[in-house]
Amino acid sequence: MSSSNDVPVAVVTGAARGLGRATALRLGVAGYRIVVTARSSRDRRHPMFAGTVEDVSDELERAGIEAYAIPADLATEGAPGEIHAKTIERFGRCDVLVNNAAYSPVEPFLLMPPSKWRAALMVNVWAPAALTRWFLPAMVERGSGAIINVSSGSAVENIPSTAPYCVTKAALERLTETVAAEIAGSDVIVTSVRIAERIATEADLMMRSRGIGDSGAVADETSPEQFAEALLWMVGQKRLQGRTLTLAELRASGAIAGN
Repeated sequence: MSSSNDVPVAVVTGAARGLGRATALRLGVAGYRIVVTARSSRDRRHPMFAGTVEDVSDELERAGIEAYAIPADLATEGAPGEIHAKTIERFGRCDVLVNNAAYSPVEPFLLMPPSKWRAALMVNVWAPAALTRWFLPAMVERGSGAIINVSSGSAVENIPSTAPYCVTKAALERLTETVAAEIAGSDVIVTSVRIAERIATEADLMMRSRGIGDSGAVADETSPEQFAEALLWMVGQKRLQGRTLTLAELRASGAIAGN
């Protein structure tokens, strides 16, 4: 009989709602123990959106999935190390890291304050890099694991009033390629998914209400649940090493079923 230490663990950032929540639930159903982390917690609720990491952890536990909530603000330098330390203390390992958390300030370039640039750089680039740096060595030593970075069509599109988001998502895709090249030959997968289509999450609905990113709208939207299913598929695809896949490519591969 396998011990609990043999049960794989997935860490999902930005998991208080939306894509992070859906991904955590799908990975949990697939047999992973789940670490959910986000800034939104019962002690620090989002001013616009419902949902906390504790809510998602409770939801997972009710479904019979072992879960652990770590409230953390990835805009702070020490947060990735704290997430790593608490994950290892609780579960002893991490097999899948999903860097899903993102910060997208909306303001014209000439009015964007330095504080928002810094937050975007920390959450969208530094935190994925730092979390990868913390969790990757044990994956390489164990000879298995997957790191999936969640990017955006903003990495290759020019969307007015979102310069920090566009710049940092482009950097995230380059981070994926660089890390994958450095561990070439290992059995650890480092890949990313570029969301260049609409997924009906709370954040997307807010962006629509502000008229941002309408060029990415498609008639056949992907649901958060379909997105989560595609990420689960990506975990086992070694041929994706270093690649950034779009939702259209995932749909063509069969990882996203038609609506």
